[in-house]
Order: sequence, then C-alpha cells, then structure tokens
Amino acid sequence: MTRSLMRQAARALPLAAIALAASAAFAAPVAGPTDGSFYTAPSPLPAGTHGDLIWYRTATVNLGAGAPGVKAWNVLYRSTDSRG
Repeated sequence: MTRSLMRQAARALPLAAIALAASAAFAAPVAGPTDGSFYTAPSPLPAGTHGDLIWYRTATVNLGAGAPGVKAWNVLYRSTDSRG
C-alpha cells in the first residue's frame, strides 16, 4: 500500500466506525419467527430504507466431521425487485 492510501484508510476507519455505531443504535434488530413464516415479510413493513434489517434468526450449519464450529444467521431485509 502506498503511504497516501494508508493515510486515507486511517482517516476513513474512525468515520466508518462512528457511522456503524450510529446505525446500530437507531435500528434495533428483531428476532424473527423460528418456523417457515420467517420468509414472509410483516405487514405493514417496519419503517426503514432499502437494505435495513427486518429480522434475523440463528441458523444451524453442519459442515461435516472435523469442521470447525461456525455461527450463521438467516436475515430478512428490505429490498425491491426490478419493478420497484
């Protein structure tokens, strides 16, 4: 990395951390249903913008014998299709 690029990254990192902390403070994630209704969006949708988390749940992942343990989540987030 060049020095200029390293300086830019050093300046941007604290700003990104502040932005991430602020967004987390305003958008409290909600644990979603544990059954198949997880994938059905609530009606009405909670206020927010595209990409905002609607809800989440932990998921079970089996990578086989000898694989390290992992944490995984299913997430439902706000989005639109090609027709809006």
